[in-house]
Amino acid sequence: MGGRSLPALREVVGEAATGHLTLPVRTFPLREAVAAHHVVESGHVRGKVVLIV
Repeated sequence: MGGRSLPALREVVGEAATGHLTLPVRTFPLREAVAAHHVVESGHVRGKVVLIV
């Protein structure tokens, strides 16, 4: 699978709908915003970096 195609999109949507698709999320409390920023700047982030307010 790869690229931009309707069949690929349907597959991803189906996986998300059934709960089989998960995305890595790394959370940081707001007081650690600088550390979160350094993680993002490192270029080695997979998924999302989230600040908890």
